[in-house]
Amino acid sequence: MNYRQISILRDLLLVDDFIAGKTLANKYSVSTKTIYSDLSFLNKEIEELSNKIEKIPRRGIRLAVNANEKKRLADLLNHFQAEEIKDISREYLLLKSLFFDQKEIDIIDWSVQYFVSETSVRRDIDKLENKFTGYKIHMERHNGKYSIVGQEQEIRKFLRNYLITEFHLGLHTVTHNSQFVYFFPKEEIERVISIVNHYASTYHFILSEQYSIYLIVDLLVAKMRYLNGNTIISNDMVHFIEDLSYYEVYTFAGDLFREFVGLKDKPMPLLEIINLSYTLLSVGYETNDLIVGDQINNIIKNLIERVSQLLSIDLSGDRHLFKMLISHVQPMIFRLKNRIMVNSDITEEIKKKYSVLYNIVWLSCRELSDAFSIDMTDGEMAFLTVHFEIAIEKLAKPLMIYVVCPQGLATTELIMTSLSHVISNFDHLIKIDASELTPDKIKQADMIISSISLSDMDVDESKVIFISPVLTDADLENLQNQYLQLQKGNRRVLSVIENKEAYTKSLVHKLIGKNVFLKVDQKTVNDCINFLVEKSSVQNRQNPLYRKSILIREELGSTSVYTGIALPHALPVAVSESQLVMMTLKKPIRWGSNMVKVIMLISMSQEDEFFYKDALISIYSKIDSSEYIDKLWCSPTVSDFIELL
Repeated sequence: MNYRQISILRDLLLVDDFIAGKTLANKYSVSTKTIYSDLSFLNKEIEELSNKIEKIPRRGIRLAVNANEKKRLADLLNHFQAEEIKDISREYLLLKSLFFDQKEIDIIDWSVQYFVSETSVRRDIDKLENKFTGYKIHMERHNGKYSIVGQEQEIRKFLRNYLITEFHLGLHTVTHNSQFVYFFPKEEIERVISIVNHYASTYHFILSEQYSIYLIVDLLVAKMRYLNGNTIISNDMVHFIEDLSYYEVYTFAGDLFREFVGLKDKPMPLLEIINLSYTLLSVGYETNDLIVGDQINNIIKNLIERVSQLLSIDLSGDRHLFKMLISHVQPMIFRLKNRIMVNSDITEEIKKKYSVLYNIVWLSCRELSDAFSIDMTDGEMAFLTVHFEIAIEKLAKPLMIYVVCPQGLATTELIMTSLSHVISNFDHLIKIDASELTPDKIKQADMIISSISLSDMDVDESKVIFISPVLTDADLENLQNQYLQLQKGNRRVLSVIENKEAYTKSLVHKLIGKNVFLKVDQKTVNDCINFLVEKSSVQNRQNPLYRKSILIREELGSTSVYTGIALPHALPVAVSESQLVMMTLKKPIRWGSNMVKVIMLISMSQEDEFFYKDALISIYSKIDSSEYIDKLWCSPTVSDFIELL
C-alpha cells in the first residue's frame, strides 16, 4: 500500500457512516477515478474479511466490518503504516499533517498514530517552528493541540521555499523525488507541469527554466490549501492596480489556476490570481519571437494604429505592446468562444481609473470582434486597455501630486474638487493628512500642494505650493503655471488622454474620417440624401435598409434646424458601421420649413450609441447657433471644417 491508500483505509476505520468518493478525492487532490482504483486495491488487500469496502450509489463508501474484524484491520494498517514511514522523516509527517491534512494536531493522537513519544512529538514541533523564522507565521498551542497561525500568503511562501530547499527540487527532477511525491502524487505533479507548458505555449510566454520550479510548487501548494478551505483574504494587495505590470500576467495566472484547481464555471478568486501573478513576475517571463498568421498579425497592427490615431500618440513602434497583445488575444478568443469570464472586480477598477482609454480601445476593437465572431466583454476589454496604458506610461510616467489638508474640514473637499479641474486624470492626485507625509512619500512626490505649514518637515521647497484654505484665483493661476512646467514633451500630450474635451474631439474625428465635402451643388433634399449615402461606407451602402430608413425618418418629419443645418439619420438597426458624413452646399436649399446650407448624415449602430454619445452631444451643443453654422459653411478647406467641430 502507498501512503494515500493507508490514509484512506484509516479514514474509513475512523467513521461508521458513509464517506463520499468526491470528499476523499478533494482531500488527497486526486480524481474520483483514482480513489475508486485505490479502493479496489484495498479490497484485494483485505479480501480475507467476510465484509469489505462497500459502495452504494448516492450514499458513498464505508467499511462494512464487525468489531473483531475492525481490530484485525487496524493491526494490519499499523503494519503497513510502520513500513511506509520507515524512510520518511517525522518532520515531513508533521509538516503534512499541520499544513495539508488537518487544521490542527492532537499531541496524544499523533504520537499513537506514528508510534513516537509525546516528548518526541513536542521536540519535533519545536524544531519545525524554528524554521518559521523570517515568515509571519507561528505555532499556536491550546490544550495539547497545535495549529499554524498566520497570513495565508506567508504560509504558502514558507511551504514553497521549504519544499524546494529541503528536497533540492529542480524542474527535471521534481517528479522523481520520492520524498516530494509523499506530499503530492506523481500524477498531480506531472499534470501541473503539463498545464503550465500548455498555457505558456498558448500565451507565447517563455518562463525562466531555472525558476519555473517555484511556479510549479506554488500551484501545487495553492490547490491543496485552497481546496482545504484556506483562502487568501488579506487586503495587503489593494494597491495592485497601481503596478500595471501585474496585469500583463493576470489572465495567464487566471487560466493556470482555473485549469489546475478545476474551477471551470465557478467565480475566479481574485486574491488567489493576484498572488499567482506575483509568482509569475518573480519567476520571470518574456514573450517569444512570435510566429503567427497574417490575419491576427494585421488585426493587432490595425488595432494599435486606430488607438494611436484616436490618442494622437504613435504607439506603432512599441514591439513589446505588439507582442503582449498577440499573447493576450489568442487565448482571449478561446475564452470568449467558451464563455469563460475574467474577474469583474478588477474590470470595474480599470474602467474607473482609465475610463477614456478604455472607451477608445473598445471603439477600436470592431475588426477584432468581427474577424473571430466574438462578443467582447468588459473584462477582456479592461485587460487590453492595460496593455495600452503600459505602453503610454513608458512614454511618460504619471505625476504624483499630494494634497496636504487638515482632516475633517468641508473646505478640503472644495479644494480637491477645484484641483480636479486643473490636474489631469492621467496624473495621481492624492489627499493625505500631514502625519502621513513620510520621507518616502516626499521623495516620491512630483508636487506637494498644502494649505498648512510644513516647516517642521524636511521637504524640498521647490516641490511645495502653498494655497489658502479656500482656493483663490491667484492660487489656481499659480498652480496651473507650476503644473504646466511639469508637463513637458510627451507629458503634455499624454495628459490630454484624460481630458474630456480632447477625448470628445477624437471621437468626432473618428466618426467623420475624411467624409467632409464642401460647396456641393445639389438642389433637392433627395439629391442631398443620395449624395451622402453614396459617400457612406461600403458596409452601410450594401445594406438595402440603410437608405430606406433615412428616407422613412425624413417622411416622419423634417430633420432640418432653424440655424441652417439638416441632420438626416439612419435607423440604428440599419447601420453596419457608425459614421458621420457632412457636406456644405454651394447654395442654401429649402429643407422642410428651413433654409439649409450644411448637412450631416448621422449613422450610428446600436452597439456604438453609448460610446459615441459624448461626441454627438458635443456637436448638438454647437449647432444651435446660426453663427457657428455660417462658420462651417464658409470653411475654405476640409481641415478648417473639421477643426471647427
